[in-house]
Amino acid sequence: MPEPADAAEIYAATLKEISKGHAGPLRAPADFDARFGKRGWRGVIRFGIWQGEKFRPIDDGKRSLHNMGQETHEKIHHCPVEFAIMLAVFFAMAVPRPWPEWLQAELGTDDLADAYRGCPTSDASAPWTVLFVYNTAARKWMCTELWGHSYGFRSSVNNFNAWPELVVGFCRRFLSVLTGHYVDDFPTVDHKGGRGTAQDALHLVLELCGSSAAPAKCQKMAVRNTFLGQVNDLSGMLAESRVRLEAKEGRGEVIRAYCEEAQRTRLLSPGAASKLRGLIQYFATSVQGQVAKGGLQPLTMQSTGNSSCVSPVLHDALSYIAAMTLFAPARNVPLDGKRKQIAAWSDAEYDPCQPSLGGGVGYIVRYDGATIGAAARVPPDVIALLLPRAQQIGQLEALVPLVALMNETELFKSSDVLWGIDNTSAEASLVRGYSTKSDTAAIVVATHLVAAYLDCRIFYFHVDSASNPSDGLSRDGLNDAWTIKQSEAEGWLLYQALLPMMADNAHTLAQMPLELLTRFFCEGADNGVWKRAAL
Repeated sequence: MPEPADAAEIYAATLKEISKGHAGPLRAPADFDARFGKRGWRGVIRFGIWQGEKFRPIDDGKRSLHNMGQETHEKIHHCPVEFAIMLAVFFAMAVPRPWPEWLQAELGTDDLADAYRGCPTSDASAPWTVLFVYNTAARKWMCTELWGHSYGFRSSVNNFNAWPELVVGFCRRFLSVLTGHYVDDFPTVDHKGGRGTAQDALHLVLELCGSSAAPAKCQKMAVRNTFLGQVNDLSGMLAESRVRLEAKEGRGEVIRAYCEEAQRTRLLSPGAASKLRGLIQYFATSVQGQVAKGGLQPLTMQSTGNSSCVSPVLHDALSYIAAMTLFAPARNVPLDGKRKQIAAWSDAEYDPCQPSLGGGVGYIVRYDGATIGAAARVPPDVIALLLPRAQQIGQLEALVPLVALMNETELFKSSDVLWGIDNTSAEASLVRGYSTKSDTAAIVVATHLVAAYLDCRIFYFHVDSASNPSDGLSRDGLNDAWTIKQSEAEGWLLYQALLPMMADNAHTLAQMPLELLTRFFCEGADNGVWKRAAL
């Protein structure tokens, strides 16, 4: 076999593993023939990858056909990045107000010292865990037996996952320690009164099991710590009744560098677009609502295409993404339970046989015993901003929550909303904050931007058309007989709503999210919103 690429780095990394007791001494292949018999063992060749300045050896289980002989029968279980945030919410729900000082939630994190290498393989697996390594000094191939799990074997992932699962299960059930794991990373949450004993207990269990946490990577219990690249800020739990999840410093700079380089060179390869999309999707976990999803639709198209040219649409999307990393609000989770509780329903109407009539939208909002009903006609020139298609009902259904939020700004501020929609396509797009259709994607991102600005959390659910009280408003507007009857009987307030897209016809629909982002969240920008027109 020829000398592999990065042979010197692979050899040095292997010697380091041998010195740490993770593998046996280097031997000639003939020694393993004598031990296991010819054709009684199967070796695997190593290759390496650079992760920044760090070199990581990988055992090519695919090339050696090891992975063809491995099967997995279990699912992998990991705790979410919001682990500490979720437990802070639980603390707040479990203890009545006023909250004592000792209740303050704290987070500590640990990383296993050896991870895969610290999880031993069985003696029966010895013939299949032999590594081929090229000795650059002697210019020949040598072998070593790997005693821990291998990076590159299909079964290693599931086998290793069972080990931290056992540790977590024991700590929770026997010691009442609130810990979890994401691969080899352990977050531990406790209240301030615990004085760090929960993390100490985890360390003790790891040691009793023959492992240990890496001291250099240990973050002691504190109200603000980083887990999986996200900063968990629990410091506002008692004083502000909210906790916060924000991106680790430098994450936004990396994304902006990608965007600026692509805009400067007018080039973005499908591979680079795919990597940028992954960075954004992870960054999105630390941003309020689904605000970070803006710009993903053209980026996804670029990553699945064959061209590296940056189109005008993609250029605009990159501008939004770069601005989002600067101005988008961090993810705030309220704890006080005193937010306004609102119920809302919305509906839209569009007849493809009569496109000259445009469409109709309507919504009903109930809060604190009062009900508001509003409707608006969507003229053909506004519908012309949408992609050309015979039926535009899905896009109009997605538009109605945006219309409602922009017209009822004071009502929706600092509220939790249950919102019923009878169109499954619009409902799914609003929940995800994303759509493969560029016009729908722009509308739903704009909706999440306005909701984030108003500190409004919306939980969408499906309601069948026959049970949707806003159905008549979308069809007949404020002249709907059933709505008028309800208004007279129960004192509903009826309004003619304004369409937010009519506030400025100079911009296209695709540019609306960037305009809203800078208007609402860029310091010094005009933060005004469209006002409701009362009849």
